[in-house]
Amino acid sequence: MASPSTIRNLAFNFFYDGQTIKDEDILTSLTLSFFVNQENYLPLLANEAGMRVLLHRQGETPQMVDHGFNAATGLRTSVAMSYSTTTRLADAHYSNCTSDNRLNDIYPGNYSRLACYKSCAQRLTLNECGCGNIAFRIPRREPACNSTNWDCVYEIEQNFDYEKNCTCPLPCDEHQYHYTLSTAEWPSINFEPLWTSPREYESELLKTAIENQTRERIKREFVSVNIYFDTLFHIEYHEKASMTLEDLIGSIGGHLGLWIGMSVISFVEIFELIAGLCAACGKYFHKRRSESSDSPDAETEM
Repeated sequence: MASPSTIRNLAFNFFYDGQTIKDEDILTSLTLSFFVNQENYLPLLANEAGMRVLLHRQGETPQMVDHGFNAATGLRTSVAMSYSTTTRLADAHYSNCTSDNRLNDIYPGNYSRLACYKSCAQRLTLNECGCGNIAFRIPRREPACNSTNWDCVYEIEQNFDYEKNCTCPLPCDEHQYHYTLSTAEWPSINFEPLWTSPREYESELLKTAIENQTRERIKREFVSVNIYFDTLFHIEYHEKASMTLEDLIGSIGGHLGLWIGMSVISFVEIFELIAGLCAACGKYFHKRRSESSDSPDAETEM
């Protein structure tokens, strides 16, 4: 990889709107060739040659070190990618997710859990040490930590607990690119003369790197990346409550019907039976009272 002083951020838009991308064929993919210029590498910082590639959603701060992959020189790296989305419930009884990007203020853009954790760690370093850790993004007008602050930074790194010191819930809307990598030798022997032929739009530096150079020298200086959709279908995951209030009432009624044999008709029949028994008992006691009240009168007449 190139040293920090020679790294440049290159962004390429690869839209997935059903119009720009109409076929998942590799022939309709995005193909890029990079000149790495190893002569500018710093020996102490660059022990690899190639490019760092990251596929991410627009609006997110790139996390190259954590989520990227390497593309080596002298090879064509083919990237077959797919797309998935995850939608979670924000209620505290479920995932307790959030979309508040203020939690990752140091890494601006859409909310992500990794950016939230890094922002939290950097805020703690700024508060405790008065400077920013160079391992994370440093806000504007904040000094970077140097050797005089190393003891403070080291102590924070050793004692820092992301789960205890930070509050970074899951994102309510998560978009992910999944990819499979494959490589092949590039350029091929027959394709090399065509690829190294002079072109008007090439810079002088690029012409110098290609002209009068051996094949091995050219392979050490160039990277080819081919990115395409493995499928135009994307997967959507939606979090739903396993049991709502309506489901709970229905489940209780179902269990009563299964284990006790109770139903609405059974309740009506039981009510009818109780009402019938009460009516029969009322008639019986009323008849007994009538008979008891008539007995003294009969004895007096005799």
